[in-house]
Amino acid sequence: MSGDSIPETENADNLVSYAVQIDGLLARFDPYSEAYDSFATALLAESEILRIDPEGRIALPERLKVHAGIADTVMFVGKQSKFQIWEPERFRAHSEEAKTRLRAFRKTLEPGPDTRGAQG
Repeated sequence: MSGDSIPETENADNLVSYAVQIDGLLARFDPYSEAYDSFATALLAESEILRIDPEGRIALPERLKVHAGIADTVMFVGKQSKFQIWEPERFRAHSEEAKTRLRAFRKTLEPGPDTRGAQG
């Protein structure tokens, strides 16, 4: 990565944790296998190091904005220890699809202490 390092911020531990998770996933495969190559390419080869300006802002590279369909408005979506940046309308559609899949999945679950009384 051309000598770039993770910025020293309170979120650096989350970035390191994410890298450790990817390393753990890749360790499951023979490093010369097609599966390893596919996962490594998909998860690592397209990575970007984003610079943080003095005001704490980042600028997304044009390639990422085009991929995400982002023009001038974004939505930050929390996912436990990480977040995603979405174009708002795309996220709303994705969220509705996720809810539909979840409702279908819940129908396959046996009633139990974790599923009784759940609203949906």
